[in-house]
Amino acid sequence: MQAKPVNTRPGVAQVVVEPDKVEEGDASPTTSPRSSSQWQSSARHNAVQPDVTTDELLEFIRARPNSSFARKATQYILAMALCHSCLPEFREGGIEYQASSPDELALVQAAQQLGYTVVQRSSQQITLKVSSGGSETTRVYEILDVIEFSSKRKRMSIVLRCPDGRIWLVSKGADSVILPRLKTAQVALQKAHEVRQSAEMERALQRKSLQQEPRNSFGGRPSLTIRRSIGVNRQPNAGSSSLRPPLYGRSKSFEVSNVYRSSTDRSRPSLNRGVSLDVSSSLILRSRSAAGRQPDKFAFLDDPSLSDEATVFTRSFELLDDFAAEGLRTLLYAHKYITEADYKAWKEVFHAAETSLIDRQTRIEDAGDLIEQNLDLVGASAIEDKLQKGVPETIDKLRRANIKIWMLTGDKRETAVNIAHSARICLPESEVYILDETQGDLEAQMMEIMEDLGIAGDIPTTTTRQHTVVVIDGHTLGCIETPTESSNTRLKDLLFALIPHIDSVICCRASPAQKAFIVRATRKTISSKRPVTSPTLTLAIGDGANDLAMISEAHVGIGISGHEGLQAARVADYAIAQFRFLQRLLLVHGRWNYVRTAKFVLWTFWKEMFFYMPQEIFTRYTGFTGTSLYESWSLTVLNVLFTSLATIAPGVWEQDLSQETLLAVPELYVYGQRGEALNLSRYLGWMIGAAVEGILTFYGCWAGYGYFGQAGGFRDQGLFALGDLVFTVCIVWTNWKLL
Repeated sequence: MQAKPVNTRPGVAQVVVEPDKVEEGDASPTTSPRSSSQWQSSARHNAVQPDVTTDELLEFIRARPNSSFARKATQYILAMALCHSCLPEFREGGIEYQASSPDELALVQAAQQLGYTVVQRSSQQITLKVSSGGSETTRVYEILDVIEFSSKRKRMSIVLRCPDGRIWLVSKGADSVILPRLKTAQVALQKAHEVRQSAEMERALQRKSLQQEPRNSFGGRPSLTIRRSIGVNRQPNAGSSSLRPPLYGRSKSFEVSNVYRSSTDRSRPSLNRGVSLDVSSSLILRSRSAAGRQPDKFAFLDDPSLSDEATVFTRSFELLDDFAAEGLRTLLYAHKYITEADYKAWKEVFHAAETSLIDRQTRIEDAGDLIEQNLDLVGASAIEDKLQKGVPETIDKLRRANIKIWMLTGDKRETAVNIAHSARICLPESEVYILDETQGDLEAQMMEIMEDLGIAGDIPTTTTRQHTVVVIDGHTLGCIETPTESSNTRLKDLLFALIPHIDSVICCRASPAQKAFIVRATRKTISSKRPVTSPTLTLAIGDGANDLAMISEAHVGIGISGHEGLQAARVADYAIAQFRFLQRLLLVHGRWNYVRTAKFVLWTFWKEMFFYMPQEIFTRYTGFTGTSLYESWSLTVLNVLFTSLATIAPGVWEQDLSQETLLAVPELYVYGQRGEALNLSRYLGWMIGAAVEGILTFYGCWAGYGYFGQAGGFRDQGLFALGDLVFTVCIVWTNWKLL
């Protein structure tokens, strides 16, 4: 799949790195950076931002380093600067970082903009240069252990020895894996659930109010009606009216925006993927209204609720929901300090896992899970992925070409749905169905969707319906993938009986293994139900290392070479530089290659049938003795000299329609999906035509040669002359017909 608001617990810093709206090729930002007071959540329009800027908050931290906010803000920035795998390199103009993903790079550069610069990293230690009020200090953190990210863990952890000697564990990962590992996990999960329910109710009310307003373009549209039931969550127009208008400038991409550099330090390198940097308390958005603001703009940092854990989680998750509603990819940071005794005991288990020769990866993950418990929430990051140029238009053309598009991502549900709207995978009128294991019986949910769509078994009834989308998360997919004894394979059978009738599928919070499972199951299950003449083909396209398994499982794998690296491009069947090139690859070159292959196959069989039919007829007159009608050397060079170009040239250069026409009318791609260029009826037609033409050629030459031979007194009445005449007519007719 592709810089970033960051929310933390109240009293802990929130960093917002938002992308600048810069056109491709610009060397510098064209818009001024936005302060935290100018950022407004489109999901919560009533949220109030205190009028503070990044520079003012940094000055506050320097002036009051022992305050609660300053300590937590510093702790969060340190977590960003230390929990990663980036390697710094000194080059002309400053430090450049080599990172495994653009997300890590953006976070490290955000910490650099805030004064915490990684200047050196080895396998043993990380060296930070901390800027504070014009002075710089150097801190060295010893790396004790690194528990790497994996598709199963969905998190990364690093164990450090701080300069003061304490052992510090920092973890970052998806909220679904971090929240259960917090010290107050029950409270956190409860507040997260309450915030999610409240947000859904708020969006439902927004949709209802929009339905009651007169609308010229969508009035009376059935997709805007709200129908909910126990079994399935159905969200008509989800992500459009409920979240915000589609953001056609963002998504999983590899474009890099130039960034805002702090006004106090123009010498620092700018971020790769963002613009404004705003540091504030996570209480900033909700603390107090503008009318009641005290003269001291930092008075909100003394709010008594900073010490209330439940309030902390509620306000933090509200911001996290806002970021997800904006289509941003979110991560949570958590930490804890470990005693020497506890660390030594755990180190023995971890070392045994690292040196194990049996199930090493599983044992490492189990050992990491032992220490990643009873954590404290530090903060959250939200990363905006910017859509490459032409992504929405490409997806729209692929849909018109009768190609069903699925999005498999590791992002949160709200983020995934918003990106889907931005990329036009979801349309404004789409019917969105949510499969969620936590909302009740999955079988009942799927049966309700099938009933709503009018699907009787595997055969849909003839009912007109809007564009439909099913959203499923990784946890729910795991329940379907590994069913219990009671459910057996019923859930999987229902899912793959349903999705052929769905226009798009969004699978969020999916691990690389689950992405591969979806592609593999679709390839085997759905394809087996389709006729041989019109099979279902799967194409997987990805840009990062977490897409390798998915690309390998598909019929056709396409890798995008970009900021995520070249891993996907190396294992794929085709490699492209940008997503928009997919429309030329499929709609133009895909059709051309199909037509070329079809014609090459048909014409090759046709010319062989046509050429040898006279020989077959002639054999009858020789008593089936095997006497050849054609001269032996002529037969030897038949395909090399006389008829090779007739099939090779069209097989290489044939273009039945121009690329402009194919791109303008994507519906022409259906020609290949229906197998109209190469099918059994067309093959039999060509073969029957070849047989008839061969018979006419032989008897025409036989009759003509006999007539003119007697009338004109031809001297050569032998087999050689007749054979050469038939051979010549066949060669001339083959080249004339095919070329």
